[in-house]
Amino acid sequence: MKSEIGVGLYSLAGVYGKKDLNQVTNMLQSAYNQGVTYFDTSSTYGNAEEVLGTTFVKNREDIEIATKVSLTNTKKMDLSYNSIIDACKQSLKQLRTDFIDYYQVHFDDPTTKVEETCQGLETLKKSGLIKEYGIGHLPLNRVKEYIHHGNPKTVMIELSPLKLSRYLEYLNLYKQHNLRMITMGSTGRGILTGNYALNHKFEKNDIRNIDPQFRRGLIIQAFKILDKIKEIAINYNKSPVQIALYWILHQEGVYRVLTGPSTENHLIENIGAQDVNLNQADLVELTRFIYEEHNKRDAIVLNDIEEILASRISNDPKGDLIYVLDGLTELNRFDTNKIMTMYKRIMMCNNHSEYRRIRDELKEYKS
Repeated sequence: MKSEIGVGLYSLAGVYGKKDLNQVTNMLQSAYNQGVTYFDTSSTYGNAEEVLGTTFVKNREDIEIATKVSLTNTKKMDLSYNSIIDACKQSLKQLRTDFIDYYQVHFDDPTTKVEETCQGLETLKKSGLIKEYGIGHLPLNRVKEYIHHGNPKTVMIELSPLKLSRYLEYLNLYKQHNLRMITMGSTGRGILTGNYALNHKFEKNDIRNIDPQFRRGLIIQAFKILDKIKEIAINYNKSPVQIALYWILHQEGVYRVLTGPSTENHLIENIGAQDVNLNQADLVELTRFIYEEHNKRDAIVLNDIEEILASRISNDPKGDLIYVLDGLTELNRFDTNKIMTMYKRIMMCNNHSEYRRIRDELKEYKS
């Protein structure tokens, strides 16, 4: 029996600070012992592929491994035919396996035709090096191209009680093409664990320092949703994150729910979501509340964007401009082909004059 809750290794990319590899290995082994069979990684998550492959070299047939064709050594996406073949072979070597269950396109490569990329993926599938392939962080119009030219089986989406937009965007595609939706960000980057205060200070290298979900109106709304989940959790003697994961598991089209536990205790808590059993009235009420808040999200984001763009450069310009970029993207007001370029510009910027130039460019997309 395949587990509905999977374990992702994004944390080994260093985005949440340094991780203890022994602790991660123990967590992975514990996950397997407790019935988890789906593990997600990427060639760009530090040494995550090697860690995963070494941990399960003797249990390979019992688990599903999903990895991604991702950024090259030059930090660019290359989805050309030859590059995909080479990248897959490198991942197979690092994973210490002769096949990958789900090989996913991590980011878009606008310079390569989707038809060529699909040819590479189909070649890998026919040769037995991958069983299926899927889509990661790509705009909807590109996903439709993959469906037209190939046969992707999975699509990765961000879905949690805090954020529904990507899920709702893909729901019709799921119905039309039976795409398996694999959710990420399922615990709201940890917010739904209930372990963080509203003004929590993360480690210096933790990506949540600039994550829009932890800023301005979005973090206030997130805690409002968390409070609602806590009310229900108390009645069932469960934790907030277990209720949140249970809710995701009961959304139409969800195939696997990815979590990123760094310790065995977090792992056990997450797996426990599969044993939650809300009565229908509570599930309906929670869903109603979550969708009600979702319908307020665009106005919250737009209000914050207007405030940032109308104000002087703050003491945290990177965080503010990332918030604007993410918000404009979510509102479908930013050119999806330029997202990564703009993100890199913001992250590399280190002077106020350049911040002002970027801010002025972003203003053009606001209306």
